[in-house]
Amino acid sequence: MSASPGFCDLLREHLAGLGGVSLRRMFGATGVFSHGVMFGLVKDDVLFLRADAGNRVGFEAEGGAPFT
Repeated sequence: MSASPGFCDLLREHLAGLGGVSLRRMFGATGVFSHGVMFGLVKDDVLFLRADAGNRVGFEAEGGAPFT
């Protein structure tokens, strides 16, 4: 299951300050985009944020786990 309508509304509300945020269903999940760049993925109403070498340590320090 991707994101439920209620969770999509919640994300739009909380991410409105970023401007240009859109959600798009894709491959059984929901992609989270800002100005055309995908920065997150929602699966079963859980938001996974995109990580790279620059921010991975911070996510791990806060208990973040990779999407599998």
